[in-house]
Amino acid sequence: MSNPRISVIVPVYNAEKYLRRCIDSILSQPVREIELLLVDDGSTDGSGRICDEAAAGDERVMVVHKENGGVSIARNTGLSKATGEYLMFVDSDDYLPENSMTLLLQNPADIVIGGYKVIAGDRHEFVMPAGTRLYNTKEEICSFFDKNFGRGYALVDAPWCKLYRREMVMEHNISFIPGMSYAEDKMFVFSCLAHCRSLASVADVTYIYGLYESSLCRNLSGDRHTAQLVMLFEHYLPLIPLLEKKYQNSHEIRTLYHKDVVKRYVHRIVMMTGHHDSKMLTHEFVNYLFGIMDRDRYLEITDFGIIYIPALICYKAGLKYVSWIMLLLNRKIRLIELQDKVKAIIKKKRR
Repeated sequence: MSNPRISVIVPVYNAEKYLRRCIDSILSQPVREIELLLVDDGSTDGSGRICDEAAAGDERVMVVHKENGGVSIARNTGLSKATGEYLMFVDSDDYLPENSMTLLLQNPADIVIGGYKVIAGDRHEFVMPAGTRLYNTKEEICSFFDKNFGRGYALVDAPWCKLYRREMVMEHNISFIPGMSYAEDKMFVFSCLAHCRSLASVADVTYIYGLYESSLCRNLSGDRHTAQLVMLFEHYLPLIPLLEKKYQNSHEIRTLYHKDVVKRYVHRIVMMTGHHDSKMLTHEFVNYLFGIMDRDRYLEITDFGIIYIPALICYKAGLKYVSWIMLLLNRKIRLIELQDKVKAIIKKKRR
């Protein structure tokens, strides 16, 4: 097919239970000018056969069979084959509502962000952007962040429910990070946000995300996950200054480091290393975390509950975690400094 409007990239790994539903939901879209890139990432079930059957039945389908290398490499493989004006990512156990592409194309932009529905058993949840509109300038895009990020980052934590102008992605060499299995989606989305010149939002369901047992089994605790968070920091920390420079008038972008890096991810590491026998809990690693915290210009005394409470719990649980306490009391955040800050705050409030 020449010049498709949308290239849909689907990484496939052992997804035979849901794959046909996913494929059918894409090929049945009213927008016909598409190409569907199915990247079989070394599946050992019937997924590869289902992909080949789809390609045999519709000339818009291309199948790539490859050795298992993970979802990031599978998506990058799809990126290298894509020829459409826009890119769309769909996971093989999810699917599109019947008018998804039509809705996303109504306001063409470098990035189009739609809403989505989460299905977890009998429970249905909706995640929606604040309104349907086009944001054509940096100031307008700042208003998008401030209207939507105050409720969290659910709209940008995943690459799906979106369109990306392929020219923008190729121009800035944006891709998924191989070997990264946590928040790799978010790094792709934020990289696109750092380089986009326009953005559109669609306050409607453009994607159906299914939470199944297989989706819930990812281990979000232990040293393996901590190592993934450290890998996230390696890519996330250099990206935030680019966002801050471009969108300096957005309060939500200015506080992204504080809210997401420190209060979300550093907090998670502290909680994990405090509740299991972590081999990563060394003085060097704790100093590394303090280095991250030192760069947080929005960190307040009230935020230190996220550090002190787990530290005290660890201390009571066993002296092997006493390094948290000792380092906390001997760094910049010393006990006497905290006491002075508390007194200053109380004095200010009494005026």
